[in-house]
Amino acid sequence: MLVRELGAQHFINYQLQRVLAADVQYDLILDSVGTLDKGQARMALKKGGRLVNVAGGELAREGRQQVEKLAQYFAAGGLQAVIETVLPLDEVQKAHRIVDSGHKRGSVILLLHEEEGC
Repeated sequence: MLVRELGAQHFINYQLQRVLAADVQYDLILDSVGTLDKGQARMALKKGGRLVNVAGGELAREGRQQVEKLAQYFAAGGLQAVIETVLPLDEVQKAHRIVDSGHKRGSVILLLHEEEGC
């Protein structure tokens, strides 16, 4: 399973179980869809825990320092980009079908122009 390959020790399959169990507190809640109730999610965090919403635009507001820290994590191998597919821009409809399927396993990248080696 992809999340285990990426190093997760515990994860929640939202299709099989409640996302925020009343009796559980978390170190990190990563909302990759942007649909979690932020208030409920914050209440489910342990003291010092973090809520990260990567789908709702919050990441785009991160400052330079946070972006540099992410770059350091990538360089050290602490973060891994997961890419589902790379498509030329003229296949944008196919890209939307993949994303809208709800079953993609990584990012779908559109190339503005073909580069050598892609």
